[in-house]
Amino acid sequence: MNVLRMTAVVVLLLQNVPARPAGTASVEGVVMKLGTNEPIAGADLELTLQQESATSTTPPYTAVSGADGKFAFRNIAAGTYKLVAARIGGNFTPFEYGQHGTLGRGVLFPLGNGEAKKDIRMDMAPVGSINGRILDGDNRPVGHASVMAMTPIYRNGERIVTIVAVVHSDDHGEFRLFSLTPGRYYVAARLEDLARRTAALGYYPPGRILVSDRAESPVVTRRTLPTGEVVEETYQLVYYGGGTNPDLSAPIEVRPGAAVAGIDISVYQGKILSRHIRGKIAVSGGASIPVGARILAVPQRYASDMPVPTGMADAAGVFDLAGAVPGKYYLTALVPADPNIRTTPPPQPQFGFSVIEVGEKDLEGVSVSTSTGYPVSGKLSIENKAESDPDVAKLRFEIAHEPNILGFPQLNSNPKFSPNGEFTLATVAGGDYTVQITGLPANGYAKSVRLGTRDLLLETLHVDVQQLGRIEAVVGTDASTLTGHVVDERQDAAVNVKVVLVPDAPLRRRWDLYKSTSTDPSGNFTIKTVPPGGYKVLAWEDIPDNIWTIPESLRVDESRGRSIHIGSAATERVELTVIPAARR
Repeated sequence: MNVLRMTAVVVLLLQNVPARPAGTASVEGVVMKLGTNEPIAGADLELTLQQESATSTTPPYTAVSGADGKFAFRNIAAGTYKLVAARIGGNFTPFEYGQHGTLGRGVLFPLGNGEAKKDIRMDMAPVGSINGRILDGDNRPVGHASVMAMTPIYRNGERIVTIVAVVHSDDHGEFRLFSLTPGRYYVAARLEDLARRTAALGYYPPGRILVSDRAESPVVTRRTLPTGEVVEETYQLVYYGGGTNPDLSAPIEVRPGAAVAGIDISVYQGKILSRHIRGKIAVSGGASIPVGARILAVPQRYASDMPVPTGMADAAGVFDLAGAVPGKYYLTALVPADPNIRTTPPPQPQFGFSVIEVGEKDLEGVSVSTSTGYPVSGKLSIENKAESDPDVAKLRFEIAHEPNILGFPQLNSNPKFSPNGEFTLATVAGGDYTVQITGLPANGYAKSVRLGTRDLLLETLHVDVQQLGRIEAVVGTDASTLTGHVVDERQDAAVNVKVVLVPDAPLRRRWDLYKSTSTDPSGNFTIKTVPPGGYKVLAWEDIPDNIWTIPESLRVDESRGRSIHIGSAATERVELTVIPAARR
């Protein structure tokens, strides 16, 4: 009976699998080790049909490379496809057809009925590793230190370093950061608390960089001096070649398949006297402070691995945070609603923060005032459309705390939106915010967001008890389309190169105005929903994402771009020559 039931389930599941389309086209090629003619056997390949519907579940065509690295797909339907190669085990980085560099994305390609696409070469880069030892001040091995490989990424005009791998040193103090995509890395280490074992061992798939950071309470140890005085110490992150200063860290170049050795780090450099932050939470309205009121000191300077002194306040609001080091902090408090108070409306949580600076002594007498938040109201409208237009009712006004730091608590703003565009965010915590309009109609963009004379698309929204006026946000619908063609120095079509639209000054802090895309197999590109204005258009063969938002990086190549003015509801076209990767 159980066998019959299982068979029935399998049949039902098979009935729900969409049929893979069949056709007369074919795709053939070979998988090779990057930079060589050495074939890679056992690589899994997927040929995926790109469908207009995002909900399509048509299964991909699959193949496995043979001992000679060759693969073939037969009886393929006409359409537009993406081809990806990967190999189980993490020895090679995944590769997409047409990809530039080890972190680039591939290009889609069309396939017609009866077409035989041959001689495709998929060059997979072998991963590398970084090896070394963690030592104390006497060059003795240190076990159970967390060791991180970090790499730079770029977002909204800032260069940040994100964690891509974390391991522990072993009982000999040795570590090995493995499965690293070829590229540039920084390595850092911190002594871990043996009781907590807070280092999470994990890796992203080779060939993809995702933002990863950690925030945790610092490890605090106590030591008795010969004088009998007891001091508290904590451990900062120590960077290879830079001590505790990340700006002096020495980059490590990992080439395909390379094992970089001799990366030794003395964690004793990170030992530092720690300080306390003591004070009291002052809640508004004389509210009680229930169990669970949290207080955090979030470092003002972002780091991908960030110790955050954390503690709980008592019933009087008194707190004592250990493990702070000299520097500026956002001291934040989050007071939950008292579950023992039953009123209508029910009590709300309270939030507060202040900027403090810790010096060479304990910081005493700090006060953090909290509140249930302040109302922020305004009106959303669409240019040349009535208040009753259905598109107006779909608009939403969203805010994000600035700085948006890991570990920084926020209150629910309890938003309310009316069909005519009126909105209220009832409980916004005090502080500064960036703003965004979502739910935009086709060809819509944020044209203006103002609070009095302040332009909130260029400035932050400051929220406090003295909120003046209300926000007026206007959505424009006259966005344009930019098309173009990119060639290389030989005047051949530049395939799968990055095309970037950069706004003219003084709008280069308007991150929503930056647009990017890639060229197709013919070297053509299209960028839609471009607000009217002046721009610089550039094309790069291989470039890290969003590095063009960094003024110093953009300045290197800006003269090679094309200036263009985008009109209202227009279709503009531009011809570009790609900037080769070797020339950056």
